[in-house]
Amino acid sequence: MKKSLIALAVLGAFAGAASAQSSVTLYGRADLNLTHEKAGDSINNAAAGESTTRLNDGGGTTGIGGSRWGMRGVEDLGNGIKAVFILESGFASDTGASGQGGRLFGRQAWVGLSSSSLGDIRFGRQETYSRLNALYWDPSFNGQTKLNESNAVSLDAATANAIVAEGIPGIATVAQARAAVTRNYLLFQNFGDRQDNVISYTSPNFSGFRFGAQIGLSEQPSDATADVAGRYQGVTASYTSGPFAAGVSYESIKVGDVAPGAEDDLNKTFSIGANYNFGFATVYAGFQKTSDVADGSQITSAATNTVAPSSLIIEDQTSYTIGVKVPLGKFTVLANYANAEYEIRAFGGEELELRKVALAWNYSLSKRTTVYGTFTTRSGDFDDNVAVKREFTLLGLAHTF
Repeated sequence: MKKSLIALAVLGAFAGAASAQSSVTLYGRADLNLTHEKAGDSINNAAAGESTTRLNDGGGTTGIGGSRWGMRGVEDLGNGIKAVFILESGFASDTGASGQGGRLFGRQAWVGLSSSSLGDIRFGRQETYSRLNALYWDPSFNGQTKLNESNAVSLDAATANAIVAEGIPGIATVAQARAAVTRNYLLFQNFGDRQDNVISYTSPNFSGFRFGAQIGLSEQPSDATADVAGRYQGVTASYTSGPFAAGVSYESIKVGDVAPGAEDDLNKTFSIGANYNFGFATVYAGFQKTSDVADGSQITSAATNTVAPSSLIIEDQTSYTIGVKVPLGKFTVLANYANAEYEIRAFGGEELELRKVALAWNYSLSKRTTVYGTFTTRSGDFDDNVAVKREFTLLGLAHTF
């Protein structure tokens, strides 16, 4: 009996050593909220005063974050080097449907090596820098006060007729006026939040400084009539010291330049943001400048090789935001304001302006469960011709595991 106990203890010791060297963690979040939307007029598709109440997943609205489950793993390879991976799947908690277009691991799917002295290298589907660096300018980090949501804009007949009457070259009909503006607009560009086939490197921490680079392989053949299409590329740098943190990045999508006058470098985006923790509150600020803005379909389809300037709705986009986060015991209060100006190419640079104000709170019922509320109002105008306003009020519950 004594020998059996000794043998069991030895096996337990070996098992403990093994688990210390290699581990896999299952994690996730379920986030659901009840949202009431009151639509505005003019450049909204909905009629003035129309309202809708829906049950939504947190990722589809301004909840704490999209529902997901995932696995993260680490293995100690010795000499300060570890093998790491993340496989993360998104889903809609209101319907159970898979997110990210039905992908099994659509949120993240990568494997890599990590070293405290050499840095990290990763391969696979990864988050873009404009999404990751929202940590510096968004109080909720892509949650209740996020800035990467789509804003649908289209012109009503009266506004389109007013634009046609201005005599802008190439805009002679209501249909042409609508086509020149209609699309989904992002307050801050984010390159789809994630990109496929990415190779990334992140440096070690040098007294608060870190830098990194990403390249997403297009996996398109190059020949005499087609160049590489849809290749994402980005660089970033950050600095953290005590209560201060800041980050900057530059990203773009590279496409084939095979048509006369065609653009070969799209969504060229410079982003910078910073925050400072005063103890009683943390304040945030961010700025972003983007040129030659293309729709997601234009930078992923095979036809990307012939993207012409005339098909790029936005010539330039300038965005900024300010925000604050205030901890009050188990409560946290968040607020931010964002403004984005878009120069519409077909209208000779005339501007569409969109604005957003968000007020939010959350209350921790436990370390894993949070109840929250958010109020968001969005407004805008196009060259003083049109006004729009939409309001969202929601109450939600999120649980992490």
